[in-house]
Amino acid sequence: MEKWAEGADRWNPQPYEHLPYWHCKIPVLDRLVEPPTTNPRIQRQAINSLLLAATKLAEHCKTAEWPYCRSAVLLTLPYMFQSEVTLFFDESYYRSFYHQQNLLPDTEKPSKRFGFELPPAFVELGTKVEWDAETEEGEIIKCGEQWWTLGQTI
Repeated sequence: MEKWAEGADRWNPQPYEHLPYWHCKIPVLDRLVEPPTTNPRIQRQAINSLLLAATKLAEHCKTAEWPYCRSAVLLTLPYMFQSEVTLFFDESYYRSFYHQQNLLPDTEKPSKRFGFELPPAFVELGTKVEWDAETEEGEIIKCGEQWWTLGQTI
């Protein structure tokens, strides 16, 4: 993953037609970064690689000719396979990822949990998302995950 992230400065992200973002999903098998087959060390390495790619893309934003551009890691926990690096080309759309409801406390921040530092000018906001799911036996159970935005300030 680190090699993938180091090459982010050679990517050529372009806005998708009619979409306010460009994104690149985490380039690993789900088993590498998700329970029960992962561990905190591997997850920390994955997050650091995503942040390295986001930092390189933030530098790309400085030289690009887009009216608005911000870089972020959209991190899902504990199921990290859904995580991605995203460039936002619309400020109001990016603001929608600055969670306002069900904010998680500082003690739950990935930087605290996994022991890493955010790049300069990046913030870390998260919310808990819950839903009902039905088991094979027809029982309704509560499911949930954390959605984190680790990205440039608005």
